[in-house]
Amino acid sequence: MVLKEHYRRIPQNLEEMVGMNRVLIVSNNEPSKEWLTGLIKSVGYEAYQSSGNIEDVKNIIKAYDIDVVLLDIQENNDVLLDLGRKLKREKECLVVALEPLEDDLLKKSGEIGLDDVLLKPLDLHQLKVIMELIQQVKSFHIAR
Repeated sequence: MVLKEHYRRIPQNLEEMVGMNRVLIVSNNEPSKEWLTGLIKSVGYEAYQSSGNIEDVKNIIKAYDIDVVLLDIQENNDVLLDLGRKLKREKECLVVALEPLEDDLLKKSGEIGLDDVLLKPLDLHQLKVIMELIQQVKSFHIAR
């Protein structure tokens, strides 16, 4: 019986071993944050929320082992771009910006070195693709 219990704890597949993607949504816009949370949960991932305080974000990342921070950029929000820069510098996790199609914002996001930029409005297909890519990155790091 003890041996059988031991084997039950062994991951049955890579997805189980890697775990569910955990996404932290950072936004100052409450309705947008709620909508994104629902969208992320609808594709089977865990979603957490923050308004963007750096200490709050870092605490959530550590407490819940966050895989991706999704920065919901609202019209030239330098505060969230600065947060993305700090997270990338400290290599906390993957950082993805969700922003409107504005050349200035896209340029800033590229200069910061964010992992990806998704354009608004975000659709379910875009979200699924980015989450699958993140799963592959996690799988690669575990396999190494």
